[in-house]
Amino acid sequence: MKLKKITMTVLAAAAITAVGSGTALADTATHVAGDSYPYPVLKQGTKSENVRALQWLLNCHGYPVGVPSHFGPSTGHQVKAYQVKFGLMPFDGNVGAYTWTSILTHSQIHYGDHSDCVKALQVELNKFRTVDNVADLPITGYFGPKTRAAYRKFFKDPYAPAQVVTPYAWHVLVESFPNA
Repeated sequence: MKLKKITMTVLAAAAITAVGSGTALADTATHVAGDSYPYPVLKQGTKSENVRALQWLLNCHGYPVGVPSHFGPSTGHQVKAYQVKFGLMPFDGNVGAYTWTSILTHSQIHYGDHSDCVKALQVELNKFRTVDNVADLPITGYFGPKTRAAYRKFFKDPYAPAQVVTPYAWHVLVESFPNA
């Protein structure tokens, strides 16, 4: 209990310092330094497939939350917990470029994996089903032949070495807009 009070005091002091210094109090940046592709900004009230993918990613990393595609209070709470663990100031529960970069960097998955991170990948690939003219990919959490085929089709390369989903690949999937 004492540790919790100390942590809250430190967080409050950091927030006051940020306000006093003119630092933005939200992860609402669409870009990180040196990156030309924008990230979507997700916050309380947002409804989208990117929210759904984020929710699966949070679950994958041990921050349990329902997956209704709606960014509600429980999603915000778990995003804040993630931000605190990884030192992503401010701890505001918004998901902009800095939070996306962190969570996607920690979400590398491999062919054959079974996880909630794979469910997030399947959700992101399904955003493009009408553009790529593919059937809806079932959200199974298994990175098997169907998911690999959809991944290759998205990147327009039937021979792409779809054995590992890299942070760059995640970024391209998240920042792209069809049915987002």
